[in-house]
Amino acid sequence: MAKYGPVHFVPQIPWEQRPEHRPCVNEETHPVCPACPATVAGDDMVRAVAWKVLSDGSNQGRSGYLREHYVGQPDNRGHANMDIEQCIALIKAGHDAGWQVMTHANGDAALDMVVSAYEQALGDQPSTADRRHRIEHCSLASSEHFERMARVAVQPSFLMNHVYYWG
Repeated sequence: MAKYGPVHFVPQIPWEQRPEHRPCVNEETHPVCPACPATVAGDDMVRAVAWKVLSDGSNQGRSGYLREHYVGQPDNRGHANMDIEQCIALIKAGHDAGWQVMTHANGDAALDMVVSAYEQALGDQPSTADRRHRIEHCSLASSEHFERMARVAVQPSFLMNHVYYWG
C-alpha cells in the first residue's frame, strides 16, 4: 500500500485505486506470510480489496495452461504456476482471512484445477455474497466449469478484450 501513498495527497486526482494483494507463500510454516496486509487495508482513496492467485499465464503468450498443446507447438501446453495443493492452500488461506479471492485462470486445464481448488477449499461453506470470490478471465471455460462454479458461488469475471483480440 505504501507505493500508492503519494497519490492520496494530490487532491486534483479524483480516483480510487484498488490494487489486489498477491499473497506470499512460505511453504515451511504457513501458506501466507505474516507481512500480508489486513483485509481491505488502506483508506477511502487507496485500499487492497482482493487476494489474487495466479494459476497460469496468458493464452496470447502461450503460457495459459491447456489440456491440449498450442497449435504449431506440439510440446507446449502452457504451464500451471502451482499445483492443486498449493492452489487450495492459497484460496483457503485468503478465504479464511476474510479476503475476496480472485484467481487468474485462462486455459481450460487451469480452470479444471482452479474450480477443483475452490470446491475443495470452500467445502461446505461456499463463497458468501459479500466476498464474491471470482475467477479472472475464464478464457476457455466450458459449461461444466460454469455449473461447478455456480455450485460453490464463485463468479466468472471476463476480460472481453482477450476474446476480441485473441479469439
